Amino acid sequence: DLYILDRLEDGRYQVPLTGKIYSLEETFIKPYVRGKDVHRFETLGAVKYIFFPYIVENDVARPVTLEELKSSCPLTYQYVMDNEAEFKAREGKKAAQKEIWYVYLREQNLNKYEKPRISSMEICSNYPNLAWNPGIYHGTKVYSWLINPEMENQISNYFLLAIGNSKLMWWFLKLTGDTLSSDSRTMKTNYLSPFPLPLEPNPNIKESIERLVKERLSCQDAMSSISIEQQINDKVCELYGITDEEKEVIDAAY
Repeated sequence: DLYILDRLEDGRYQVPLTGKIYSLEETFIKPYVRGKDVHRFETLGAVKYIFFPYIVENDVARPVTLEELKSSCPLTYQYVMDNEAEFKAREGKKAAQKEIWYVYLREQNLNKYEKPRISSMEICSNYPNLAWNPGIYHGTKVYSWLINPEMENQISNYFLLAIGNSKLMWWFLKLTGDTLSSDSRTMKTNYLSPFPLPLEPNPNIKESIERLVKERLSCQDAMSSISIEQQINDKVCELYGITDEEKEVIDAAY
């Protein structure tokens, strides 16, 4: 409620914690989504905005200092100073012990949020729920997949989006993952990591999958979307050598 801001129609931002409204420079304000904003085969867009007090240089994130804020973004500096007591009070005043007291108390992976990738809800109910993320920030109820740089020439985000959203993936998770309420499944690393990726996918099938995913991302018609998703599922099954009999078993679990 201090960092995640509501953007008003006039372009100003409201702080939910205090209700105060600010005009802010865009430099340290980033687009943000929550878990419920992630929808399968859609492109994520900003629903909220988050104060991100870091400068990312050479793939390393470092906190922006008060002096830098004051000189380059005086409106954002004012927002920080107006809320100094609230920033310092976080987690039993642990934040007050930091030299830069408005930084995050957990700073993992801060250099990765603007990378294009795919993102999923943490918990999915009836099917995998992965979306194309062009570089939107998110919290702990969203998980993102990043391709190992050593494999960037072999697989793509579109390829992973097809596999992640496939009936085959859901069948695998229902067999191997923990069952939650409403028969939901968790899309976390330890549940996903055992699922095998083809290291040398058939190039023709891979190309077809990527083309279909791009087509699905741009499709606005519900019936056409269903047809394209079925084609994607068929191609993923072909990629893994799934027989017609095995497809029936997978469909029955979906």
